Amino acid sequence: MSTASELRVVPRSLVESLFEVGGPNTERVTVLFTDLSSTLRAIAVARGLGRALGAPVSLVVVTTPKFPVGGGQEPTTREAEAEALQVRLRAAGDIRCRVVAAPRASDALDVALAPGSLVVVGGRRRWWPTAASRLCRLLEAHGHYVLFVDEVLHAA
Repeated sequence: MSTASELRVVPRSLVESLFEVGGPNTERVTVLFTDLSSTLRAIAVARGLGRALGAPVSLVVVTTPKFPVGGGQEPTTREAEAEALQVRLRAAGDIRCRVVAAPRASDALDVALAPGSLVVVGGRRRWWPTAASRLCRLLEAHGHYVLFVDEVLHAA
């Protein structure tokens, strides 16, 4: 019996049959950065999915720049975590990292994702709306296929 934290690799023919014509764009599996721990778990799931589909995995970090009144601005915790994650992934060499800056997150997603993209988002499932669940709804409204990875269920 498998646990929730295991990922089974499904044969390519079965995966292809699940995505018939009009399904997701499986040329690439995209992970959106939410926070460090959730994104690391989402990357682990995306790597398995990418192997099953024969598709590369990429990480997209969406930033909405805040224009300071004065001089420079210190990076936020989220930006510092995203930068640390990018350094780790570049060292591994198997995931392409991309930072997209736009005034609104929805504008950045339009630029960063191809139509009908397969997107993996990590977060914690709660009964109230979280930033990750709102992001999933936004992606689905834009026509993307979203796989939500619950951080608690995929803990190492």
